[in-house]
Amino acid sequence: MLWKVLLSSFVMFVAIRGTIAEGCDSPVDLFFVLDGSSSLGPPNFRKVKEFTADVVDRFDISSTGTRVGVVQFSHYATMEFNLGQYADKSSTLSAIDDIGYQKGATYTPWALNLARKDAAWREGVVPKVMIVVTDGQSAKDVTAASKALADEGIVVYAIGVGRADSAELLVIANNDASKVIELSDFNALIAEIDLIAEVVCEVAHARADPCFSLPCQHGGTCINLSVDEDQAYECQCLDGYEGANCEIICAVDVVFVVDRSSSIQYNGFNAALQYISDFAQCFTDQDIGVGVIPYDCVPTTTVPLGMFTAGDPGLDDAINEVAYTGGLSRTTLAISFMTHAANFRDGVPRAAVVITDGSPQGDADGLVIGNYTTEADEARDAGISLYSVANGIPGLGDDAALEAISGSPDNVFSIGDPCQVANRILDDLYPCGMEEDDDDNN
Repeated sequence: MLWKVLLSSFVMFVAIRGTIAEGCDSPVDLFFVLDGSSSLGPPNFRKVKEFTADVVDRFDISSTGTRVGVVQFSHYATMEFNLGQYADKSSTLSAIDDIGYQKGATYTPWALNLARKDAAWREGVVPKVMIVVTDGQSAKDVTAASKALADEGIVVYAIGVGRADSAELLVIANNDASKVIELSDFNALIAEIDLIAEVVCEVAHARADPCFSLPCQHGGTCINLSVDEDQAYECQCLDGYEGANCEIICAVDVVFVVDRSSSIQYNGFNAALQYISDFAQCFTDQDIGVGVIPYDCVPTTTVPLGMFTAGDPGLDDAINEVAYTGGLSRTTLAISFMTHAANFRDGVPRAAVVITDGSPQGDADGLVIGNYTTEADEARDAGISLYSVANGIPGLGDDAALEAISGSPDNVFSIGDPCQVANRILDDLYPCGMEEDDDDNN
């Protein structure tokens, strides 16, 4: 049932991808490990050989294309012929037809080890594929032999016919259920030749074409630049993405943590809101996510990250909706809240701009609570770069607190020029190349 489901899914997959129906032209080292034990009987062993020959017939056989080898096993293993021993299809098919039937017990690991050690596998990117066909359970454990194949990068398909042991087939296939094929009898084996050949051909394409695995992220287009055995590709990225695999998102998320306590006063708070609006105008076409967390004794998210970027026309209206409250200042709580509650995007650099006077925090009895350094360090440990902007009544701010928040006096800014912070964030965090005239516009 498992293989029937897999075959059904694969038929759809092949139809969608438009893969080869008549033949497989991708080079592959294709090795067959065939059960020749007594339980098969001569008629069924002839069907195994027919299956092997018909699969081989789907490939372009040559010294530089697909090469075929065969091991037969029962209570011993025999190298019937090695990879590359026959350099064309007709001689390979004749060699398969000439294989004699061994008879005997089933010692599968002997065959797996012989094929792994003595097969003339090619180096480089040519895929190594093994097809194991068996009708019964091995007299010896296959775990070590199967692991050794996987460790050497050999892709193994385990085809079990009739009374084959499902658990053992899974071990042979390196615990990859998609590579376990269970069939009711040897007539079914013959019936599934085309699909089994195409499955193997897909592996060949995947290994030969570096673009087959879709390495380009975020909608990038993969260009195959391979020459001979040198697998090379180039990703053409959509706007807003860079990197070898378009894995870099050209963006920064910035959340403003804005003090609206009584020491800032109404005018100072309005100046902070204007500062954020002006900050958003300091960019050209960069993707800069903007969020706002105002605080007094309690922080609140009023403009969540993910709702607006710097160029969105609705950002100003959202900023202007933020109200002044007055009251106590709990900056440490606000920084901690930002660290844990801001909705930063995955894979995007993170920044927080704390706009405050840095005045001491206190509870209702005037006792100082919290620690700027501890909370700021926690934010930095979470990958958030901190910047502080001095605000409030001139001469009454706490410069030491602003430095403790930002981690450096170089990261403390005045409220007069928001583009200073914007440019610093671009220099420090923006992960993509800038147009040469960006600095002139910022």
